Amino acid sequence: MRGGGEFGGSQGGLLVGAAITQRPELFNAAIIEVPLFNMLRYTKLGAGAYWIGEYGDPDIAEQRA
Repeated sequence: MRGGGEFGGSQGGLLVGAAITQRPELFNAAIIEVPLFNMLRYTKLGAGAYWIGEYGDPDIAEQRA
């Protein structure tokens, strides 16, 4: 949507964050709820350990890659 806005939460927030970083000219605004951008430190967050099954463990080199 050229010149529009976007809304995303949780993994949608990750998607919107990537979109506005890569193509900022496409957005006037973005609302990001519960963004998870730092994929190397997410396990340090309160609920981060619960997401290891989905994202992998960044402390294990093979999974981090």
